[in-house]
Amino acid sequence: MKTRYFLFGLLAALILLWACSITTDFPEEDPEVQKAVQEAEKKTMEVINLLVEEKATGDSKGVDQFLAQEDPDGEIAALLEDYGGGVAIPIPRDVGVLGELWPPELKDFQDGDVVLFIGNGTSWQNMIMTLVYICDYHHAGVFDEEVAELMDDGFFISATIDVGVNGLCFQTLSELVYTSAVITRLRYYDNPEAVSDGVDYYNLYTQSVPTLYAFLHLNLEPVSRWNDFLWYCSKVPWRVYMEFGEMDIENNYFYFIDGKWEENRDTLFYQLYLKMLKCLLPRWAERWAGYLADRKLCRILDELITPDEIRWSGKEINVEHWDNL
Repeated sequence: MKTRYFLFGLLAALILLWACSITTDFPEEDPEVQKAVQEAEKKTMEVINLLVEEKATGDSKGVDQFLAQEDPDGEIAALLEDYGGGVAIPIPRDVGVLGELWPPELKDFQDGDVVLFIGNGTSWQNMIMTLVYICDYHHAGVFDEEVAELMDDGFFISATIDVGVNGLCFQTLSELVYTSAVITRLRYYDNPEAVSDGVDYYNLYTQSVPTLYAFLHLNLEPVSRWNDFLWYCSKVPWRVYMEFGEMDIENNYFYFIDGKWEENRDTLFYQLYLKMLKCLLPRWAERWAGYLADRKLCRILDELITPDEIRWSGKEINVEHWDNL
């Protein structure tokens, strides 16, 4: 009898040790889990890239082929239908019906002004960004006074992906007006001369250095704000002000005050990654899917510089709004 109790006790202790070791070492040291995570990242990014391509070109062939091969039960297609339909135009917290007369004019901007906007609901910027995070503002750029004076086809330095345009580029005021429901101008008071130097530097950089548009790597890790080859829109004004004006115009705590990051669980990106993890993790590790998805989401929000973080940076700025709601 004592031997039996001893064996039961030993078995219970071994089970407890096994469970504790999983909790302690999970997930980095388990090869089976690592493989599942890598495959989930790959498949999620593949879907996101196909959706980005579809928004930019209007061609859904790539998405259709993926679903035919990878989604026999229709679960991914259902997610795409829930999250990829028409995007409603949100009304940001600081913009109402009393904005400036629409549209803004060139005289309303000066060198180094940061412009943020909310898409009109059909622009690809508006729709793509809602796949990844819940936001008010979807796009950003910085005003280049020299280009505005010399050229008719470019006033703002930004980063976009479109047919024939990749990475850093110039966008016109008329283009921004056409694709916008709200335009907000931020004018910072610190170091205007240094910021103008930064705008001139990235003017030349835009014209002479090859770049690509990206905000996530294939493993869903965010593109570094210091990466000189891969660019996204709101990274451009941040680099100008940080490198030349020595001013951080990002609100580093925007998503992590009062658990605001949790709102971004209700996005296609998060729900798609979570579904991939649940399908690919070994059965004993399925309970960790939510933890893994949360951790990935927080890393993305921590590294990316979003237009919302710039708008609510808390820095001393002059703000003007033009709204077409």
